[in-house]
Amino acid sequence: MTGGNWQKVAAPVVIGAVILGLWELTVRQAGIPPYILPGPWLILRTLVADWRTLSDSLWITLEITGLALLAAIVVGGLLSILFTQSKWLELSLLPYAVILQVTPIRRS
Repeated sequence: MTGGNWQKVAAPVVIGAVILGLWELTVRQAGIPPYILPGPWLILRTLVADWRTLSDSLWITLEITGLALLAAIVVGGLLSILFTQSKWLELSLLPYAVILQVTPIRRS
């Protein structure tokens, strides 16, 4: 790797390690209970210890995410084809597409 490419990799890794270290240090020094804010080391240990249970949930989440991505690609692709084929349809639906894009999702 050249100097510029090395920095592109090293800088995020170093910053990530510093942030994780500060997080762990803060949790330990402040005595924050793990049910409020677990440290990264506890999270890693739990991930390894409970991998069998967590991996099942991970695969379900990845499957749902993959299906949602596929649906977005198909619907988005079809809409883009429709938009390029019909100026009238583009002018009619574009405001709604913009509104849906910028509307925040509210969680209850």
